[in-house]
Amino acid sequence: KQWYQRRVRGSLLFFLFFFSSSLFCFHQQQQTLNMDSFTCTPNAAISNITCIKGHATVIGNEFIPVDVDDTYSLRGEFCSVGAQESKIYLGLDCYDQNQKRISDVQVNRIEGTCCIVKGIENHQTILVNEGTDMSKWKGPDSIGHFRSIGIYYDGNTDKLPDETFLDRETGFYTNIEGNKIQLTKPFPRGIANSVIPGVTKILNHHSSSVYVYCSANASLVP
Repeated sequence: KQWYQRRVRGSLLFFLFFFSSSLFCFHQQQQTLNMDSFTCTPNAAISNITCIKGHATVIGNEFIPVDVDDTYSLRGEFCSVGAQESKIYLGLDCYDQNQKRISDVQVNRIEGTCCIVKGIENHQTILVNEGTDMSKWKGPDSIGHFRSIGIYYDGNTDKLPDETFLDRETGFYTNIEGNKIQLTKPFPRGIANSVIPGVTKILNHHSSSVYVYCSANASLVP
């Protein structure tokens, strides 16, 4: 068996993904999980072990209410059955107070990229204040998902962005020249009209291959 643990903060939903095709067992404690279970009797005295064979995704069906001022731990006990090692992803998915999912691109942002928006040209070019240091923004040679943008209409960046724009293939912007950010596609009209020149801020956001809180990522389990 093998243990994975990660301390987390936020509103959470349990998430578990199985990569391998070998038989896999884990302890099911407190949470009721949505899954198709295979018969497994490793020990008649233990009733809270679940076995799964093949690729599978297991997601908890109950939200876990948390206090953002406290710290919580995620821990799982796993073992593979047979000679082949299993491979797992174990993490927590985050939701806000309205049970709306908080995606990775909303929280992954590059520090030092905060800019004040001066205006929008033709719905496809963002103008930032002259003299703004744009050196930490990802350039056109970077992977598409790194060229994402988060918008904060009221200028408050101590919260989730009001909007995020992501294109994993082409990136949401193509190039930066001076104080101009050239977008891959036009902003929807309502978005551009919501920008407050001199107040609205943007940051360079990015996606990732994992959830916000990850305890095990493609980890081998003996």
